[in-house]
Amino acid sequence: GRLRYRLRTDPRRVADLGMVFSSVLVEWIGATLMAPITPWYVKKLAPNMGQGKAASVLMASYNIGMFVTSLFTGPLSDRVGRRPVFLIALLLYTGAQFADANAWDLASLGGFRALEGVLAGTRPVIIAYLSDISENDDMKLYGVIMGIFVVIGQLLGPVIGGALLQYSMWLPFYFMGILAAVLLLLEFFFLRESLVKDDNGKLVSRAKKAEEENVVFPKNKWLIPTVICLGIAAFCRQ
Repeated sequence: GRLRYRLRTDPRRVADLGMVFSSVLVEWIGATLMAPITPWYVKKLAPNMGQGKAASVLMASYNIGMFVTSLFTGPLSDRVGRRPVFLIALLLYTGAQFADANAWDLASLGGFRALEGVLAGTRPVIIAYLSDISENDDMKLYGVIMGIFVVIGQLLGPVIGGALLQYSMWLPFYFMGILAAVLLLLEFFFLRESLVKDDNGKLVSRAKKAEEENVVFPKNKWLIPTVICLGIAAFCRQ
């Protein structure tokens, strides 16, 4: 059937969705940024280590950070809210990108990459955020959109890394740090919390709260085209 709830929205909700999906895009650009440029970093930071071993260390570091943080970010966001978890993770990610640009050896770069994995560890929170502001039928659409942003990020990461390497081997990290910092500011000033307190002071989702209060949202037939355009704009901007 038709996904009616996703049409009952306003531009403010579209902005929230855009920022959340943009964080997915930034995460995957950063995750694949080093794919074509790892040999140069290994030669600079660990000339005596084999290329395969060094690449494995960097990849494992990122995945370890993602795995560890994904264990507790979901439950933590249930207690303190989704927005604070997003902001803290993005702040750490931004700092880690700038730290990458100043890494002094492979171990330090691996440690900073693990810190970047913190943002990837918020994927359960992203799913929870979307669920908070949506009905079940909406999640089918959002799952598709998230998949599109993941693919775009995977495509852009190596392209950006290889292109910026021509100017400086550290420039890709500075670029990602600036991009993440811009997104951090946008989320800090504009991203709304998806959990609200009910009459008993318990945190519940906005969708559930609206359902309990029988809130009627203004219909907007441009939601789907707008979200698609946001994705295309993000792609073209890179």
